[in-house]
Amino acid sequence: MIEKEKNFISAVVYVHQNEDELYPFLKMLVGVLDRHFLKYEIICVDDFSDGDCEEILKKCKEEEGSKKGVFSLIRLGIYHGMEAAMRAGMDLAIGDYVYEFDGLCIDFEPELVYELYQHCISGRDIVSAVPKQNVFPSSKLFYRVFNRNFASANKISTETFRILSRRAVNRVGNMSIVVSYRKALYANSGLALEQVVYENKKTEKRLNQETRRYRREMALTSIVLYTDTAYRFTLMLALLMILLVGCIAAYTVVIFLTGRPVEGWTTTMLFLSVGFLGIFGILTVMIKYLSLILEFVLKKQSYLVETIRKI
Repeated sequence: MIEKEKNFISAVVYVHQNEDELYPFLKMLVGVLDRHFLKYEIICVDDFSDGDCEEILKKCKEEEGSKKGVFSLIRLGIYHGMEAAMRAGMDLAIGDYVYEFDGLCIDFEPELVYELYQHCISGRDIVSAVPKQNVFPSSKLFYRVFNRNFASANKISTETFRILSRRAVNRVGNMSIVVSYRKALYANSGLALEQVVYENKKTEKRLNQETRRYRREMALTSIVLYTDTAYRFTLMLALLMILLVGCIAAYTVVIFLTGRPVEGWTTTMLFLSVGFLGIFGILTVMIKYLSLILEFVLKKQSYLVETIRKI
């Protein structure tokens, strides 16, 4: 007979236009939590999906017959994207340890969920499940660029899910009002992190157009906010412009001293074109910074909840 853990567990699950995967995922999750924990809660965050998540949760609650677990559904009033939606779920979670499931793809053995908990209680505050094979080549490129310019000893990578201690939840919640990218905050939290690499099953991960667009914008935002890539880019442009100005000045002096005729039109237009290219490149980065400041400080609340229901 398994001696069950007495710590209260919260599991926050993100749902957006993938309701067809929700029931098998919840069935798997309930099975693991029922086997190993006395009490737990599952919080599904519906990021303005078209399907009926509430009916799926009711069906799972009835058919699985779990009496130990509390099911909650947060329905967001508009589409927010994963980071804000997960923040809404984390704010509602009350567990001593909190799982974050960013997606519903089951490419791991169910017992990996409990294995991460064991790593966490052994002295780690944040433990992540990292697939051995990355499905998206674009993700590999993003993490390579991000980690190369990220000022932290902790590097980030593709993660399927993770577990946080209550101390980690409180620490990250106090670090920033708006959590624009959780992985970067976790890496900079100063807490003990661990990554558990697993042999992932080959599954086809589907991303709708809205999610793909959000991932692209999130990647750009994260690189601008958490790395010095933009600074290096603008510095290189500025140095290149200074070098070009120096070359043009030297060329002008040589022409003046030698008395050779000046074909000024081509040289002037080339200089102006390259100069304006650099100026507009710098302005592009500055505009991105200003738009992020406007979005995070003035325009946008963290999230807008339509309803919260206990199942």
